[in-house]
Amino acid sequence: MRVKVFALLAAAVLILSLAACGDQKAAKTEEKAPATAEQSATAQPAQEQAAAPAEVAVSGTVDAAGKITAADGQTYAIADTDMGKEVVKLASKKVELKGTVAENQGVKTITVIEFKEVK
Repeated sequence: MRVKVFALLAAAVLILSLAACGDQKAAKTEEKAPATAEQSATAQPAQEQAAAPAEVAVSGTVDAAGKITAADGQTYAIADTDMGKEVVKLASKKVELKGTVAENQGVKTITVIEFKEVK
């Protein structure tokens, strides 16, 4: 009988110590959670800013392949939009345009916002 009582007490102590250990882990996780939330709240605007395309003004010559080469030698692919198609129709002509630039795998693509032919 005493052995059974001792075994039950030992089991109860073991269960309580495991529960306390789990509570400590949960408390540590809760302590870390606010810091992580603060870090992600701080980092998120920076990521959003980095993801936003930059707006530029470009003056250069359009080619039939749908690219514009600026006076500084930088080449941009012209995005396939309605306005971009209008710019490509001006192949071999000089244009001034404004647009947003995004870079993907080393290729800069400009999405045209406005443009005009330079005579």
